[in-house]
Amino acid sequence: MPSDAISHARSAGARLLELQDPHVIDVVLATLVVNQLAGDPVWLVLVAPPSNGKTEILTAASAAPTTYMLSTLTRHTFISGHRPTAACADPSLLPQLTDKTLILKDFTTLLTLNPNDRMEILGLLREIYDGRVTKTFGTGKAFHWEGTMGLLAGVTPMFDMHSVVHTQLGERFLLWRIHSGWEIREAQCLRAARAAGNEKTLRAEFGQAMLGAYTTALEWVQGREVVLGLPLEKWLSALSHLVCAGRTHIFRDGYSRRVMYVPESEGPGRLFKQLRQLLVGLLALHQRTVPTVGDLRVLRTVAWDSMHPIKAMAFDALGQNPDGLGVREFARVTNLPKTTAQRHLDDLLLTHHATQDDDENYRPHTKILAFMHTSKEYLNQTL
Repeated sequence: MPSDAISHARSAGARLLELQDPHVIDVVLATLVVNQLAGDPVWLVLVAPPSNGKTEILTAASAAPTTYMLSTLTRHTFISGHRPTAACADPSLLPQLTDKTLILKDFTTLLTLNPNDRMEILGLLREIYDGRVTKTFGTGKAFHWEGTMGLLAGVTPMFDMHSVVHTQLGERFLLWRIHSGWEIREAQCLRAARAAGNEKTLRAEFGQAMLGAYTTALEWVQGREVVLGLPLEKWLSALSHLVCAGRTHIFRDGYSRRVMYVPESEGPGRLFKQLRQLLVGLLALHQRTVPTVGDLRVLRTVAWDSMHPIKAMAFDALGQNPDGLGVREFARVTNLPKTTAQRHLDDLLLTHHATQDDDENYRPHTKILAFMHTSKEYLNQTL
């Protein structure tokens, strides 16, 4: 059962928003909590079409005193080239973000910047995640920063179209996708009607409830050592390997779709640590030292959402059909055009995450299948 504080946060969110899965509130709060603990930061991005609640959730999360909220980023957001004077200290923002979680309401605008600006910002974000930034300006100013900064952001599904972001930063992000079917969309309209005219009060209540859950969890986890154990760490390892395989991007020509470059998959170490940290945050929220199957399912959702959605569908389909799956069958179960289905299955072949038999059926590579079995068996044993 969820703790009283997280239940209150969910209830306050439900009075303002209609969410298909309220666990999005859990993972946002868990991110805030673990970014105040020792270890590498967790960077979580909420992916959803416009008007699906991500901005409201991020705004409520900004009630935590260890956050700093921005609408978007520019080239000069983090570091100013101006030299400090007696009258004006260094106006750079990055030193103010040390040990805090930056909340970006609209990461999508970064994707629409001109390529040079976008690449500069993404390069700087990589350095920030890694904990050290050094930059020298033509004015003679030298800037140096060391520290830790967490990140929470909102973005539209346009994110999945930008391979440059996946290449530059993909391995540093965890994603949560806010889904909404027709029934939820109808309920969203009814919820909006009930909240009309009372939004300011509901938002304040949601923010206070988020602050209460965050404070309670942080106080509980301080000084506690969470030991996950070898079986759980093996499950996290298998999950990390699967996600790394599922977010390996094949570079193709934009017109002919001819393969231009086949990269190796990222190593699983960083992702393993991020998932482990997030699990610690979930445990802190619910004030328990042993995860439940519900915690593990939330973590698996984060992991699966962190892949490209079609790659995630491919792994799900191949896992359910280990003896082979044809292009036509994959296109049917995923509602994809046949050419798109073919291309994504071929990507798994190119990255050695799938094989093909004489009948042109696709099968998961034996290693991938072993990781799938490990992930499934541990959840079954926990049940």
